[in-house]
Amino acid sequence: MTDRVQISFSHSALSDLEDVIEFYAGREVPHVGKRLVKKVFEDVELLSEQPSIGRKVQEFELDFLRELIDRLFGSFTEGI
Repeated sequence: MTDRVQISFSHSALSDLEDVIEFYAGREVPHVGKRLVKKVFEDVELLSEQPSIGRKVQEFELDFLRELIDRLFGSFTEGI
Protein backbone atom coordinates (compact mmCIF):
# COMPACT_ATOMS: atom_id res chain seq x y z
CA MET A 1 0.00 0.00 0.00
CA THR A 2 1.28 3.46 -0.90
CA ASP A 3 1.61 6.19 1.68
CA ARG A 4 -0.89 8.97 1.47
CA VAL A 5 0.22 12.02 -0.44
CA GLN A 6 -0.22 15.39 1.20
CA ILE A 7 -2.28 17.76 -0.90
CA SER A 8 -2.62 21.42 -0.09
CA PHE A 9 -5.07 24.00 -1.34
CA SER A 10 -4.02 27.42 -2.55
CA HIS A 11 -5.64 30.43 -0.89
CA SER A 12 -7.48 31.17 -4.13
CA ALA A 13 -8.85 27.61 -4.29
CA LEU A 14 -10.17 27.86 -0.73
CA SER A 15 -11.67 31.24 -1.55
CA ASP A 16 -13.38 29.71 -4.60
CA LEU A 17 -14.89 27.00 -2.41
CA GLU A 18 -16.17 29.63 0.01
CA ASP A 19 -17.67 31.47 -2.95
CA VAL A 20 -19.52 28.30 -3.99
CA ILE A 21 -21.06 28.04 -0.52
CA GLU A 22 -22.01 31.73 -0.51
CA PHE A 23 -23.45 31.55 -4.03
CA TYR A 24 -25.86 28.75 -3.17
CA ALA A 25 -26.68 30.22 0.23
CA GLY A 26 -27.65 33.43 -1.57
CA ARG A 27 -30.07 31.44 -3.70
CA GLU A 28 -31.59 29.92 -0.59
CA VAL A 29 -30.25 26.43 -1.25
CA PRO A 30 -27.22 26.33 1.08
CA HIS A 31 -27.30 22.53 1.20
CA VAL A 32 -26.36 22.41 -2.49
CA GLY A 33 -23.21 24.48 -1.98
CA LYS A 34 -22.22 22.47 1.08
CA ARG A 35 -22.75 19.22 -0.80
CA LEU A 36 -20.63 20.37 -3.74
CA VAL A 37 -17.77 21.52 -1.52
CA LYS A 38 -17.95 18.27 0.44
CA LYS A 39 -17.60 16.39 -2.86
CA VAL A 40 -14.46 18.37 -3.71
CA PHE A 41 -12.87 17.42 -0.38
CA GLU A 42 -13.90 13.77 -0.79
CA ASP A 43 -12.36 13.65 -4.27
CA VAL A 44 -9.16 15.28 -3.07
CA GLU A 45 -9.01 12.80 -0.19
CA LEU A 46 -9.30 9.96 -2.69
CA LEU A 47 -6.54 11.52 -4.80
CA SER A 48 -4.28 11.71 -1.72
CA GLU A 49 -4.85 8.01 -1.11
CA GLN A 50 -4.53 6.95 -4.76
CA PRO A 51 -2.54 9.60 -6.64
CA SER A 52 -2.25 7.46 -9.74
CA ILE A 53 -5.98 7.93 -10.43
CA GLY A 54 -5.24 11.51 -11.38
CA ARG A 55 -4.07 12.18 -14.89
CA LYS A 56 -0.90 14.08 -15.66
CA VAL A 57 -1.47 17.73 -16.50
CA GLN A 58 -0.33 17.97 -20.12
CA GLU A 59 0.22 21.73 -20.05
CA PHE A 60 2.99 21.39 -17.46
CA GLU A 61 4.52 17.97 -18.22
CA LEU A 62 5.39 17.42 -14.54
CA ASP A 63 5.09 13.88 -13.19
CA PHE A 64 4.04 15.05 -9.73
CA LEU A 65 1.22 17.32 -10.96
CA ARG A 66 -2.08 15.43 -11.36
CA GLU A 67 -5.68 16.40 -11.93
CA LEU A 68 -9.08 14.84 -11.46
CA ILE A 69 -11.85 15.62 -13.90
CA ASP A 70 -15.30 15.96 -12.41
CA ARG A 71 -18.43 16.26 -14.51
CA LEU A 72 -19.73 19.07 -12.27
CA PHE A 73 -16.57 21.11 -11.76
CA GLY A 74 -14.10 20.39 -14.52
CA SER A 75 -10.61 19.62 -13.24
CA PHE A 76 -8.89 19.73 -9.86
CA THR A 77 -5.18 20.15 -10.33
CA GLU A 78 -2.88 19.29 -7.45
CA GLY A 79 0.79 18.61 -7.02
CA ILE A 80 1.64 15.24 -5.55
